[in-house]
Amino acid sequence: MTIHKSRKKAVILYLVSSSIVFVAIVGGLRIVLLSMQGIPFTTIEEDIRIYKDPNNALAHFNRGWIRSQSGDREGAIADFTEAIKIVSSGKDKNSSLSLVGLYDDRGQVYNHLGGSAEDRNPAEAQKNYRLAISDYQKSAELCKLESDKPICSMIVDNIEWVKKSLSEVSSKN
Repeated sequence: MTIHKSRKKAVILYLVSSSIVFVAIVGGLRIVLLSMQGIPFTTIEEDIRIYKDPNNALAHFNRGWIRSQSGDREGAIADFTEAIKIVSSGKDKNSSLSLVGLYDDRGQVYNHLGGSAEDRNPAEAQKNYRLAISDYQKSAELCKLESDKPICSMIVDNIEWVKKSLSEVSSKN
């Protein structure tokens, strides 16, 4: 067991066994069980960054991306949503994150959720495809303001692709 103390009186405990890491940030953030076989440990770093500065949009984005890649799609959506709120409100003065990219990334996660729900729950797939389309459309609108034609074109292609997926799922019902 390793104990780290910080100036903010939070204690971070790491207890490593053969297959599980137990992380507790006492006096604050959260307690997490991480499987050493699936969840990247870099989420711990982002958790700490977010604990120190809840308005760190980049930390929320990074953790969202890590969660997305490790299969925690709901956690990714929550983190991307928080990053969108922070960037939209201007609370993170140091962030160079673009809302175009954030909406696009969250749209991708909704799209994946739609695809994974198609066979077992068509209604859930339709809901997620609609959310993906909405995010892609917001991204495309913002992209036009930034005049980034190659990116805008890719986002428009994503919209059409997801609309086709939505149509296919809808026609099965």
